[in-house]
Amino acid sequence: MKKRPKKSAAFPDQGPWLEDDLVVWRMRKNLPCAMCKRPLKKQRRDLAAMQQNGKLWIPTCLKCLHVDHLVFLPAGDSRVTRTASRLSSRRAVVMASRRKFLQREGILVERAALHEACAKYDVPLPPELQDAAPIMAAPPPSETKLFQPPEPPRPTPQRATKRDATRNYRFFDAPAAEKSSPTTMQPATTQPAAPRPAAAQPAHATAANPAYIKTLADRIRARYPRSPDKMIDEITLYALHVYLPKLTENNPLPPAADIDLGPLLTAFLRR
Repeated sequence: MKKRPKKSAAFPDQGPWLEDDLVVWRMRKNLPCAMCKRPLKKQRRDLAAMQQNGKLWIPTCLKCLHVDHLVFLPAGDSRVTRTASRLSSRRAVVMASRRKFLQREGILVERAALHEACAKYDVPLPPELQDAAPIMAAPPPSETKLFQPPEPPRPTPQRATKRDATRNYRFFDAPAAEKSSPTTMQPATTQPAAPRPAAAQPAHATAANPAYIKTLADRIRARYPRSPDKMIDEITLYALHVYLPKLTENNPLPPAADIDLGPLLTAFLRR
């Protein structure tokens, strides 16, 4: 006498559900639907009805079963479960199996039945339905907002693209030789002319004596000993022709020992 083959207990025929209930299971493997071939993923915890074909279990997705409009009600409150099952025209029992251990996770009922059952017993809706409720109940935008003129763009800070001519002026460049008439020719001097701008010099530059210029240059050289002599001369001429006239505003020059060298160097580098 042949022995009856042992039936797999992965998806049993009997469990905590009624005979006329539709039982859907959480996917344990990544399998396609038997009807629409849609992939059912284990990571997404998809639901499907399982049918045995020999030693294989064939899944059928909720869309092919025409129950994809139902919402999930987790187990925990028997009052809400019984009321929602009675008010819903279609329901399905959600089961999960792990290592031959069966667990009833909840049921699938209609959305209107679930809202009415939760309102009857003053029970909050499941979290996934609470997030979707404000979006569904949001009123459409009024017509007055649609025809309002757009808000003017905010003014953006304009970056200066053109610098002042005095800042771009390089004092170490020798000024262009002026054309002199033959009647007013002057004898050429043997000493080289100091680099000065072509424009008329302010009273400060002419009033500064060589001792004042030497004192200021020595202070700059003592503070920045690694600077070349050419740069120290440039800083000194810049202080006499641009920085100090703007700082004093046609007043007498301050003593060379009292000039703050920090702002002077900053203005020289930003010119």
